[in-house]
Amino acid sequence: APAIYESIFIASIPDDKKLGYFEQEQRIIVLSEPFTERASWDDVSSVFLHELAHALDYHRHGFTGHTQLFRTACRDLGLSPEFSKSTVQIRIEETEGKREKIRKLMALSDSSTYENEAAEAIKKAQKLMLETGEEPEAKEKVYSTVLYLGKKTPSWVKALGSYVRHTCGVFALFDKEDDGVRLRAFGSLEEVEFAVYLTSSLMEAADREISILRSQGSSVSRPAFLYATLVALQEKTYDEANSTAVMNISKQNQDLANRLFYDSKLRVKSRRSRPSFSDYGSYEKGHAFGSDLDVEGSHQQKLLTGKD
Repeated sequence: APAIYESIFIASIPDDKKLGYFEQEQRIIVLSEPFTERASWDDVSSVFLHELAHALDYHRHGFTGHTQLFRTACRDLGLSPEFSKSTVQIRIEETEGKREKIRKLMALSDSSTYENEAAEAIKKAQKLMLETGEEPEAKEKVYSTVLYLGKKTPSWVKALGSYVRHTCGVFALFDKEDDGVRLRAFGSLEEVEFAVYLTSSLMEAADREISILRSQGSSVSRPAFLYATLVALQEKTYDEANSTAVMNISKQNQDLANRLFYDSKLRVKSRRSRPSFSDYGSYEKGHAFGSDLDVEGSHQQKLLTGKD
């Protein structure tokens, strides 16, 4: 009935103990301000409809509670009668716990003097960001490192650019200079260190495996092997449906690189990787190797430059 909506007020309070309630005497729907600021739209709208159902139930019968009449009011408003605010509260507490863990991991990655520890911390933090939909904090500094330098750009290097972007959140591009083509990565100190760590660990492990296979009499093409290894690793670690947080980080790093390093003139952007070889025996060996590979630690010296 329209009359009920004309006589109900909505207010917020700075209380995080209750998500919301219906004040019968004054006919006010009260929602927790911290709850409305940190919860999802679905949760906020469901809690609001829950309290509106109490108001509708009270308007119809002069009292309200979690009765069959109240559940009918829920159905009339399009809310499942099985909806429970306690479930929302548990979900919020779990999300807040993950956010606190993200803050601690980011602090650890910033303070740790051990490359492996910092890399593992940022990786765990990014995983939790994917789960919570947490946005990365705004940055005003970006670091750069060169992951590859050569006269040409092999297919495996293009695959490497895609892999570190989706795994570390860095912005990766191919930058032409007089001495050749560089695969350059941009990001926070932790993100760039993570890219260095993954690249050096991967290359060490792959070259070691290639040497073993060759010593056993196998003919192995290094470009095909490396390309397939990176393809397999990305298949294992990249989930497109849950990549929002990492892509937001990469986009932010791209904007900073554009503004701080290139003055809005990026010369050669990253591009999709396409194989340029026909040695599929080496490809199959590399793919099998990458599917089983857990990238271990590396202590390669960091070559970083920063701009404010």
